[in-house]
Amino acid sequence: MYVKRGDYTHAMHEARFRWRVTPKYADNNLLIGTTYVASIGGMLTGTDAADLSSKFNALQAAYAKTTGNFVLLDNSGNETTFKIDGSKTIGGIRCTRCECPLESPGDMTTYLFYEIDIQADSGGINLIGGAGGTGDTPQNAIVTWTESITVRGTGGPRFVMRENRNGKPQKQIVSQFTPVTASQRGEAVGLYNYPTPSAPFWPQHNLASEQEVTRTSSNMNGSNSQQSREFRLSWSYQFWAAGPLTANPSSGF
Repeated sequence: MYVKRGDYTHAMHEARFRWRVTPKYADNNLLIGTTYVASIGGMLTGTDAADLSSKFNALQAAYAKTTGNFVLLDNSGNETTFKIDGSKTIGGIRCTRCECPLESPGDMTTYLFYEIDIQADSGGINLIGGAGGTGDTPQNAIVTWTESITVRGTGGPRFVMRENRNGKPQKQIVSQFTPVTASQRGEAVGLYNYPTPSAPFWPQHNLASEQEVTRTSSNMNGSNSQQSREFRLSWSYQFWAAGPLTANPSSGF
């Protein structure tokens, strides 16, 4: 078995290999992506320190790139299941650690130990673990959704407390019926596209001039628009009615 990173190929049986896959879920248990982590440790051999330095520089340069693939090959050169296709990740394959534990007197004579960690994230339209196929996350997937309804007043009478010069204040009704006001506010995050805002609960009482819908720029984690994620949208409606208003906020999912 041996490892290949981009155009760089490790020597046969040179590197130890560890693989970890961590799925990522939204608050509603929607699978929104996967993080792949691979750890490689091994030993470079060379004729002297200069030869080892040259070989390590080549190794380091290969893992410094974010483009290209990462794959574990069997002894016949066939790809195994342990593969990260760099073109189907968010932001490419990143090297998070490159370390040489120079702990013995013989290091950098004819051998050099190294340890490397890489990480890649997936989950996007036509990407690994993303939308585009049967059973994958739909492109209109909602990551979060919150909405609130606030009602002020009941439509009942309005009164004032009239103050007297010498006596106690007196309650006086000035109108038998009063308007009811309400607000409907919410925010939602779509994984790959802007979600559709909740419709006004009482369209006949909606103050159209006060209606607001706000779209916030998405998170851009890659080099193309397919890797844009988390499209945030908020809405606000105001209502004015002659009678009571009652409603429960929508869940959105």
